[in-house]
Amino acid sequence: MTAMPVLLAIAALSASAARAQLPAPRHSHLLVSTGPAGGVVLLGGEVGSTPRTIDTLWFRGDTTWRAGPDAGPRGRSLPAGAFDTRRGVVVVYGGRGVGSGTRFGDTWEWDGREWVERAVRTPGPRDHHAMAYDRARGTMVVFGGLVGSSLVGDTWTWDGMAWAMADSSAGPGPLGHHAMAFDERRERVVLYGGVRESGPRSSDTWEWDGARWERVVTATSPGPLSHHRMAYDAARGVTVLFGGGNGTTTDTWTYDGRTWTRHAVPGPPPRWSHSMAYDAARRRVVLFGGGRHGPPGGSLGDTWEWDGSSWEQRPAMPR
Repeated sequence: MTAMPVLLAIAALSASAARAQLPAPRHSHLLVSTGPAGGVVLLGGEVGSTPRTIDTLWFRGDTTWRAGPDAGPRGRSLPAGAFDTRRGVVVVYGGRGVGSGTRFGDTWEWDGREWVERAVRTPGPRDHHAMAYDRARGTMVVFGGLVGSSLVGDTWTWDGMAWAMADSSAGPGPLGHHAMAFDERRERVVLYGGVRESGPRSSDTWEWDGARWERVVTATSPGPLSHHRMAYDAARGVTVLFGGGNGTTTDTWTYDGRTWTRHAVPGPPPRWSHSMAYDAARRRVVLFGGGRHGPPGGSLGDTWEWDGSSWEQRPAMPR
């Protein structure tokens, strides 16, 4: 299977839609790249301080959001997901039930036409975890999260057939609300920050080489951080990080495998538990939504793009 089914479905939906729409404001959702041919998909999340289910899948193949089907992994926030470029599917694992607090341990895949829940043994119910697709080795990599009442520090891989526990003995330790992205140039999964069981938020940078985790010491870093998001900018060969913390930071950082660099440029307002993904066709990192600390609090529904040097907010599409 290739990425083509997803992209054809996006194109068909865009052609048949009567007019553009905009996703509802939300936080704790997913934004996933749909591979080298471009586009992103948005799913899940919840609204404001009064949880409300958001189930519709959204496509963005250019600068226009289009509503898709509401089947699939319904009624959840804080899932983890990524796009499998080898098999051409969006993979979603776990999350928390909006309003119910139920923790999920299911594995779902979407090929651009339909959702399929994979009948496989999974790592079990969890949320607050992170996932990235290791393109060099053709596997999803999941780390950490909340299991039961405790944070965990385990590493799992999914190859499309089975989940397998990987070596986590020298890894970052139990974490939640961390962020991960796959560095295609160096063939490493990059992990940054997160909440620990006790003590301050993590300010560590870790890399997964397909077999083990290694902590990377850098001269500068974004500092102790959680609830942030990252995406790999393939056009410029860097991982981009934005937001998080206590929802007051507007810092944009990039990581090239050696150094974290802060970009002092105007950009999105402060936010937490937003989402970011790379649109390969437009060579932009796309950011959507997130939580906003009060007053006034609530959720954001704005879309921004990072072109490697500056942020641009994309306005609502004309009616």
